Amino acid sequence: MARFLKRADPPGRPEATAARQALAGIAWHLRTGGGWRALPAGFPLWRTVYRWFRRWIEKGLFESLMQALARRQRRRCGRRPDPRLAIIDTQSVKCIGVRGPRG
Repeated sequence: MARFLKRADPPGRPEATAARQALAGIAWHLRTGGGWRALPAGFPLWRTVYRWFRRWIEKGLFESLMQALARRQRRRCGRRPDPRLAIIDTQSVKCIGVRGPRG
């Protein structure tokens, strides 16, 4: 995780809030589902944590992290890091063509 955080925010920029503290605040928010303003007192200010979250979303940090974790898990299982094919299963749902009450 530290490798991804360093790549998302290069060390040349001094930050008042450590990335680890911001990540803990983001994890709390995602785990509880509460509002950003409801962060407990042990975390940085909600605006700061939200700013880090938006910055990482814009840089694609979470997507690259999930892809790396999936590759790592596939290697552990003895498979290739990237899948060669994908199967998409769809389902049809019947519905009426007219909206509103009928009868």
